[in-house]
Amino acid sequence: MQQEYSLQQLYYKVKKVRVSSPNEEALRRFDAVQRFEQAFSKGLSSADAARVVGVARSTLYRWRKRKTIRLDSLSSKSRRPKRLRKGKDLSMVGIRIQQLREEYPRWGKRKITKLLKREAMSVSESAVGRLISGLLKRGVISSAKLAQNHFKRPKPKRPYAIKLRRGQKLDAQAPGDAIQIDHMSVSIKPGHELKHFNAVCTVSRWNVAEVYARATAKTASAFIDKLLKDSPFPISKIQVDGGSEFMAEFEQACQKYQIGLAVLAPKSPKLNGHVERINGTWRTDFYETYDLPTQLYDLRPLLNDYMDTYNWDRPHEALDLQTPQEFLESKGFKIRASQSHM
Repeated sequence: MQQEYSLQQLYYKVKKVRVSSPNEEALRRFDAVQRFEQAFSKGLSSADAARVVGVARSTLYRWRKRKTIRLDSLSSKSRRPKRLRKGKDLSMVGIRIQQLREEYPRWGKRKITKLLKREAMSVSESAVGRLISGLLKRGVISSAKLAQNHFKRPKPKRPYAIKLRRGQKLDAQAPGDAIQIDHMSVSIKPGHELKHFNAVCTVSRWNVAEVYARATAKTASAFIDKLLKDSPFPISKIQVDGGSEFMAEFEQACQKYQIGLAVLAPKSPKLNGHVERINGTWRTDFYETYDLPTQLYDLRPLLNDYMDTYNWDRPHEALDLQTPQEFLESKGFKIRASQSHM
């Protein structure tokens, strides 16, 4: 009579080794491997045999390899490390790290580890890094990026100016509705750089210009006075970029004279196209053409002469080859003699 053996007894009989008693999981895996091998021996492919058993083929191969050693090796292995890091009392170290990070918010684990060693606190750089990360996660200390904000200058307030949206510019129907203002740096001779301010009416192309030693909000404010004096039409609104010279005193001057002030969105030079073009005209037709003096009181009369040439003599294609003066008079504007420097 043939003796029947259980799976566990069969394993011991075949292997003839003494092992610890396998658990139910190991026996189930052993049974799956046995059924896989039986199906494979009957002519099924390994993939089909694995589908019959209901276990992935790669898993069955792994179990098959382990069962040839010991049945109990088929049990799930513990993922606990064989060696555990000995815990340290890092409470005092953590307190000190917190103090150092509050004092030096941009210092990382390497510098702080060096400081701790100077204070006879023996702790690894990686441990310091973990403690800093923990303090950051709990919100006990601030990141270096947040700490930087403490040193940033606050954005200047624009109580009067209107900030235009990206792609938006002032619309104009009549002369004076929209005046574009800008400035550029010009070098008369090496070492003699000046700041040239331009204002242009987007409808009539009437131009007012002046030159200063520096481009500041104070000089830009003085330019408003010249613009009002030399313009033959009332100024309704002014459009500028976001430069600092168009803040503070400049903005106050606009408010004082009840002139609307619109500030373009950043990186929008094309929306100030009229004044950008006239900047180029002044650079090529005036500064690069004539031998000019470097002193402001000598240069300004020559600048006024060319400004009159631009407004009274130079035909403009955008005005059907009229001059700005002719265009304005055709619209009924009377230009006073004081608005010409001839």
